[in-house]
Amino acid sequence: MTLGRRCLASLMLYGLVASCSDSVGADDLGTTNSDATLRPDAAGPTDSGLRTDATPRSDLGADAGVPTDAEPAADADPTRDADPAADADPAADAQPAADVEPAADAAPGADVGPTADAAPGADVDPAADASADAGPAPDAGSASDSGVGPSACAVPPSAAMSFFVTEDGHLSGDFGGLIGADLRCSQIATAAGITGRTWVAYLSALSDATYGRVDARDRIGAGPWTNHDGVTTGANAAIHGATGIPPSVILTECGRLVEFDANDFGGDPGAHDVFTGSTPQGTLEYIFGDPQFGPGTCGDWTSGLAADKAYVGHTDWGVGDTWNASHITSGCDEESLRLTAANGRLYCFATD
Repeated sequence: MTLGRRCLASLMLYGLVASCSDSVGADDLGTTNSDATLRPDAAGPTDSGLRTDATPRSDLGADAGVPTDAEPAADADPTRDADPAADADPAADAQPAADVEPAADAAPGADVGPTADAAPGADVDPAADASADAGPAPDAGSASDSGVGPSACAVPPSAAMSFFVTEDGHLSGDFGGLIGADLRCSQIATAAGITGRTWVAYLSALSDATYGRVDARDRIGAGPWTNHDGVTTGANAAIHGATGIPPSVILTECGRLVEFDANDFGGDPGAHDVFTGSTPQGTLEYIFGDPQFGPGTCGDWTSGLAADKAYVGHTDWGVGDTWNASHITSGCDEESLRLTAANGRLYCFATD
């Protein structure tokens, strides 16, 4: 028994079976309670057996009870992997707002960005709520909001602007007479940002309810006039002579050139016909040049019927026509106007 205990102690100290002599008996190495007490970390019957694969431990101390390689490493907690709570503080997972300071504690006016960890009910910038509740901002230049046909311009015109061709057409020859056509010019100029001027439409009429018989050239003043870009036209006499108004100077209130497009015939962008009811000299024009057929003025600008007609000029005029007298329309309704690349545009002039 003494030899058996000595060998067992040697086994545990050096981890070598070869240190025991053959005289050790089975009864000396049995799994008795007294042998088990030599290994304070013994976990059961399987731990009390001999290990043939043991190797010396360089860090073995004087304590014969140091665990062998068959046991969990001394520097690792055997319960670490089994217990999820060992790697993380349970309180950290249980507190959603632990990583983010609650918005309620933020200083007034502090810029607190949105966060996924923010606690429900956190303070939200009132301006953001107001913006969301208000919906999309209205289009300040929307014609439907103000009762004016075209929208406001992306590029404001020169403050000196006193002449333009309307960006949008009226789609009819019925303006409610000259006074209605003048009002349209004024509304469009105001929408473009030009105020404080008196605007008139460049139109002739035979028997207008307000002005009676009138020639377009007599309605617009002496000139000269300035376009969207600040370029000046000639005076009244010059624009009704050979010079006319150069196509490059004829711009809309928003600064766009209107040029005929054969690939978009009847479309609005290339609708280069402009109502005038006039001759190249700016006087009243009759249908086919004959008074017996009546004036070419869409019933003095009160008719939107296909049976009536009007004379138009071209914004992109050239040889054979002029800016104020090019041809007659097929009618005064939208369908007829589009047949000749017209959509009811006007030339507008400021008289002051």
